[in-house]
Amino acid sequence: MRIQKRRSRRGRAFLQGLLVLLLTAGVSFGGATVWQRLQDSHKIESKTGIVRYSTGPSQSSEPSAGTERVEDVSQSEGEESAPETSLSFEAEFPSVDDDAGEEKAGYTINPAFSVEGQVAESAKVDNSYFDDAIFFGDSISTGITAYNIANNTACVAAIGVSPNTALTTPYIPTRDGGKVTILEAAKAYGQRNKVYIMLGGNGLWQDKASFIADYQKFIDAVREQYPGAIIYIQSMTPVARGVENKYPSVTYQKVLEYNQAIAQLARDNNLPFVNVFEALCDEEGYLPEGVSADGLHLSAEYYFKWFDYLKSHTV
Repeated sequence: MRIQKRRSRRGRAFLQGLLVLLLTAGVSFGGATVWQRLQDSHKIESKTGIVRYSTGPSQSSEPSAGTERVEDVSQSEGEESAPETSLSFEAEFPSVDDDAGEEKAGYTINPAFSVEGQVAESAKVDNSYFDDAIFFGDSISTGITAYNIANNTACVAAIGVSPNTALTTPYIPTRDGGKVTILEAAKAYGQRNKVYIMLGGNGLWQDKASFIADYQKFIDAVREQYPGAIIYIQSMTPVARGVENKYPSVTYQKVLEYNQAIAQLARDNNLPFVNVFEALCDEEGYLPEGVSADGLHLSAEYYFKWFDYLKSHTV
């Protein structure tokens, strides 16, 4: 009996480890989420015909890898996907340490990287502020789901999303094998009163003028889909030293320059610009050592810092 129990425990441990590896492998930079549908019991249907699958909130106090999938059950067959973006990253999310989490959420602002017109610090709101919010972005934003940072909000993000492709490329897999754009997929969540947008990392290959022109088109489409909503434009997050050795288009100087252009775009549209960059960078404007596995994606601790900053910068 003792031998059987030991074997059973070992078997469970092996399966749990395999599941974690599969979940981790499924997340991608700019990339929407883990594609596998794990539990039909968590199906949430809407009148649009789009269905969201999610593993639901973590049962522990630690952030853990979550999954979600948005599917359009009414989409016609045979739809062809648009070409992949020119710059597409594989997400490398650092593992979750036992002591990582909300207790480390406090951020430090580096005022050297503040920009004109950014949202000023405000009275801190609680997590319920995001109950009626939706986040759009690339794989940086998928960490919101992967680490269960705010499981009361909606997040639609996908691999390779950039200002150039956000409106036209169908990224989100559907039940019938097709795909839909992130804005189409977002209809599953209904009307939202707050919208957070973070785009840029996959668009740094573009010249700045076309980058901003495409970003403007996405803002216009968001305004049409969410009339009356507060639309927050977020800065890109900082990158680690030497990241350009792996991703030549992503340089420290370019991130700073394009963030300035995004801030100006927000001012031109009379929209609040949330400069999360200043709360996540070190004194020189880089991601600190050990925060990122690939120089781009954040650790769980830094996602909590990000959201702590958002809670203290509202309009």
